[in-house]
Amino acid sequence: MVGDRRLEIRGVSVRFDRLLAVDAVDLAIEETEIVALLGPSGCGKSTLLRAIAGLQPVDSGSIVYEGVDLAPVPPHQRGMGLMSQAHSLFPHRSVAENVAFGLELRGLSGEQRRLRVEAMLASVGLAGYDARRIDGLSGGEAQRVALARTLAPGPTLVMLDEPMGSLDRELRERLAVDIRRTLRAEGVSALVVTHDQDEAFTIADRVAVMRAGRVVQVGTPIELRRAPRSTFVAGFLGIDTFVDVVVSAEGEFDIGGLVLRRPDWPAGPAIAVVPPEAIVIGGAGAVTAEVSQQRFRGDHFVTDVLLEGTRLVMNLVEPRREGNAVVVSIDVDRLARVDG
Repeated sequence: MVGDRRLEIRGVSVRFDRLLAVDAVDLAIEETEIVALLGPSGCGKSTLLRAIAGLQPVDSGSIVYEGVDLAPVPPHQRGMGLMSQAHSLFPHRSVAENVAFGLELRGLSGEQRRLRVEAMLASVGLAGYDARRIDGLSGGEAQRVALARTLAPGPTLVMLDEPMGSLDRELRERLAVDIRRTLRAEGVSALVVTHDQDEAFTIADRVAVMRAGRVVQVGTPIELRRAPRSTFVAGFLGIDTFVDVVVSAEGEFDIGGLVLRRPDWPAGPAIAVVPPEAIVIGGAGAVTAEVSQQRFRGDHFVTDVLLEGTRLVMNLVEPRREGNAVVVSIDVDRLARVDG
């Protein structure tokens, strides 16, 4: 296949008997772009990925890569790499032998395989691990070997299906940064399936949020965070504060007694999405709120405050006692408007 390395998913649907697992999905991945499919379990993320890889038949729609419809192209000829959560390393082979597996199938000489394996292990931070046994590796090291094996044959598109789902959060955060760096260094396009928004935001250039088989919003991490189109998207991104408001013809509305103004918001009933970063200490028009609850998050405190009975959530560096007062204002530009 030659030409622009662009993947186009055009109206793809996949059924399992009466279940519509993937429902008319449209999505494009540009050359060298990293896109994450983000959504809850059972929303169709992995099914869509398997359809792209050629492991799951498509009931309608088409998948086009480099200008070629992939329907008649078998999985092993699609020029793609696939890494699953269960990475399936060969326990009876060394680290180097696992990474070299795809290179053997391509017919590379022993010296060519050795050089490529060394380069790939170095790129994932495992230089010198060539002779190690798979059963002697930590979970994070095994995931790195699986990534090196996936990338070693030089695929132009890589698909990662919940690549860090079995790891603890601290290790996932570190490995997510390394995965993005490695994909960038290799210059490949990538599609990453995950249910973790922090993971998606760390790895991907753009994120496609899925719900019940459909892609409901696509955007950069900043775009999604600042302008979710529904309470579902906002909630899945970790925002759980929604306030019913009525916007006047002048764009004015009330939250907890604070009169705010967004001239760009159309008049009428709406739901204001209030992320923690919208609630700030002091500021213009600041009022007194009551601290009701706090949760420690390592470098900050997620703090519930009551503003005339309206519950809002903010992030504070220093703890505040429950029942104490805190003077806050709302950064109206940080709010998003949805219809529910």
